[in-house]
Amino acid sequence: MKAISALMAIALVALGGVTFHLRRELEAGRQQVAILESKVQERQPPTAASPVTTPAQTSTVADQAPQRVTSPDNRVRGAPSFALLSAQIQSPEGQARFRSILRHNLESSLPDLDQVLDLTTAEKDKLLDLLATQQLRSATPRAPEQEHESAQESEERQQREYETKVAELQALLGSKYPKWQDYEDTVSVRVEERALRVALDAAGIPLAQTQEQTLIDALVEVQRGFNQTDRTSRGVRVVRTPENCQLLLSAATPYLSVRQLDKYQAVLERRAAMYEASISRRPESGQ
Repeated sequence: MKAISALMAIALVALGGVTFHLRRELEAGRQQVAILESKVQERQPPTAASPVTTPAQTSTVADQAPQRVTSPDNRVRGAPSFALLSAQIQSPEGQARFRSILRHNLESSLPDLDQVLDLTTAEKDKLLDLLATQQLRSATPRAPEQEHESAQESEERQQREYETKVAELQALLGSKYPKWQDYEDTVSVRVEERALRVALDAAGIPLAQTQEQTLIDALVEVQRGFNQTDRTSRGVRVVRTPENCQLLLSAATPYLSVRQLDKYQAVLERRAAMYEASISRRPESGQ
């Protein structure tokens, strides 16, 4: 259970439920382990000592250490074993269920995917199916012995997994694969622009149609500049430092009113806070 608890603690770091930045597959996989853990818990019958978890509480389940619950007959029941969790994920029923969850999350986390890549509905469906399958593969708990692999062995394994995913995407997308690479590299600002649209609609100061595309184009260009320094061997690492946020705000200034710009600043500040939290909670920090 120590292995599962560690994975669940790390899971909250990944993406914050917003960016789903797909080349950070290891962190994304860890997040899905937390989701799957909560699903297993939901399938267990509630007891007086173990209240039913509501959807609003689900996000707090993953970062709590597994607690032992004493039943009326004094038996002790802990979190599900590694074998049970693996069996849930690897069964045909579990695979279908979890792949459906992942696919739904991906569809809501990839704004304007079909328009940017010029995909038909069938092509978009195939791409989302493949991405869900890849993330399910990453989310499957690793065998306990893999926790004892060296840093070099872990790095080599992760690189092989990444290369496999790239090859699968190239085979599916063909000549459209370069468009996917650019989309994936800039999806973070597209997600932020969508969050801004929601905030502005709620505030009664929506973006005009003429603003939307010019704003996205300006933000994408700035993100491409970030990508030159934030690229790793497995893709772009999304960074929202105060300096990066200021550059994005400056790029957006010609296209937004003062009130709209204030809302965008709030969106970026939330993203920067998520980034700082992810840094502070990484395992090497000792937290």
